[in-house]
Amino acid sequence: MNPLPMLVSVPHGGMTVPEQYRRRLQMSPLEIAIDGDTWTGELYDFRGKVQAFQVADVARILVDLNRGTHDLPDRNPDGVVKTRSVSGKFIWARGQELTDKEISELLEAYYHPYHQALERFVQNRDLKLAVDCHTMLRRDPTGKPGHRKMRPVFCISNRGSQDGSRDNEHLTASPEVMEQFRRLLEQRFAHLAGLSEAGLVRINDPFRGGYITAYHGKRSPFPWIQLEINRMVYLPLDEDMTLQPDDGQRRTMRSIQEGLYDVFRDLICAIDGHPIGK
Repeated sequence: MNPLPMLVSVPHGGMTVPEQYRRRLQMSPLEIAIDGDTWTGELYDFRGKVQAFQVADVARILVDLNRGTHDLPDRNPDGVVKTRSVSGKFIWARGQELTDKEISELLEAYYHPYHQALERFVQNRDLKLAVDCHTMLRRDPTGKPGHRKMRPVFCISNRGSQDGSRDNEHLTASPEVMEQFRRLLEQRFAHLAGLSEAGLVRINDPFRGGYITAYHGKRSPFPWIQLEINRMVYLPLDEDMTLQPDDGQRRTMRSIQEGLYDVFRDLICAIDGHPIGK
């Protein structure tokens, strides 16, 4: 299996929290895992299968690599460093919040090295595609309990509209590339089509792409796409969660990864063989 000429980024796959911060957190290791893109370090482990691979070890609850450095509390509790979890829980014990000095140290230790690595990969003229890989909750968490909107199985994003065209912002991949990606996902994962009333694949819905896609996509000669997989495909319900997947869950993740490899390979062939690149 030859490594694909592409970059895979996995910014929310880590669960590491240094000891000096762990004792101040009001979240258990399991809550930290659930708050990130749980198990994506394994789900999207394309190490050796793609030419460029970057994964974060740090927990999203501590440093969010998919935010800008000025996206800080108190203006945004879900910014580059956080004061509340996805579920709205206060992260830090009262009076134990991060100081400005600690925020700077965390950015220097984790945030800047990750983005610097991506910037180096962008200079590789052999690459044809970049995919920033995430997972999403089964349903929109902002709705009322019992009425929360179901999300699709896959969401692919290029910062555009729901047909992949321009929507007052720079597109990180062309509408043609997005449509080809959608078709390939629908063909390869047709067996998952009945899982969600929201459909199998949607473009820029419910997510239009985050900071990583927007920032690096503007500077890249090849397409950048954000990929979100609904957690219901591979992850048990929160009440059944464990810190590590069991053998059956690992088999499921390997099957998804094998399918994605086929999709990525065929998408790169389409980009290479037709004038539908970025």
